[in-house]
Amino acid sequence: MEFGFKVRSSSTQETTIGYDVLNEELFVDGTKSNAIDFHSDFAAKHQAPMKPEHERITLSIYVDWSSVEVFGNKGKTIVSDMIFPDLESRGLELYTLGGELKVVSLQINDLVSIWENETV
Repeated sequence: MEFGFKVRSSSTQETTIGYDVLNEELFVDGTKSNAIDFHSDFAAKHQAPMKPEHERITLSIYVDWSSVEVFGNKGKTIVSDMIFPDLESRGLELYTLGGELKVVSLQINDLVSIWENETV
């Protein structure tokens, strides 16, 4: 079973942030994140081992225009990646493959730009 989020998505691109239950891995898959052809090693799926705690996992996800930061189980596992999606790719989707998912809590907040609050 696998579950997670598709962020900065559109009909043609997405970045997938997910958890592979069988392999106990947190991952960020940027292979469909748009600008990926400038280097053969850029478009990749990056993963890190992460065991559930008390049969649950927690994710704190930060997404901006060109990066994804994922903190699993309160920062015990971290996956960070650069992405270069089109400006129009602003979709967010929760997904699951191969099973059912129970979301215990979900909170979404806007990040405030440091540049918009700059005083000169």
